[in-house]
Amino acid sequence: NAMDARNFAGALEELRRAELAIEIKDDIDWMGLPQRVAQLREEAERSYDEQQRAAQAEQSAQLVEQLRRENDRINAERRARFESLIQEAQLAFQNRQFERSQGFAQRALDLEPQNPIAYEMLNAATKAARETANEDYLRTRALAIRRMIEADAELKIPQTNVLVLDAETWQRANRRADQ
Repeated sequence: NAMDARNFAGALEELRRAELAIEIKDDIDWMGLPQRVAQLREEAERSYDEQQRAAQAEQSAQLVEQLRRENDRINAERRARFESLIQEAQLAFQNRQFERSQGFAQRALDLEPQNPIAYEMLNAATKAARETANEDYLRTRALAIRRMIEADAELKIPQTNVLVLDAETWQRANRRADQ
């Protein structure tokens, strides 16, 4: 019997054929068989529906578990990438490569926009880059101005055919060259 084997789809098919045979051969006294076949068909339909719902529930549970595992894997990869970017940003910062540190921190912040560590790293690298740029600018400008002053001072020195330097003037010139 198909219903005993839990093959409700097969049982439904057999019961429908039985109902059709009973309808076609209406000259036979089937006694209570038509009612019994109808009752079994309804029971088979209910069991088939329950079996289908259970199969769908199991399939849904498997899909949910598969999606959960995939989501966990993606989150773990994203977290590992984030940690790597933060470490790279910190290393670049320690090596005074502030623009590079900014780039790493920004990419980490893109991965985790609400992360306070990435935000602070980006701010620190940005401020350090700005201060370094200001220091470099000031250093460059001070050197340029010093050279202009020295050039102006050289113009004020009278030129003679023979230039004789004493030790003190020679030492002062060497100190300027070292600066």
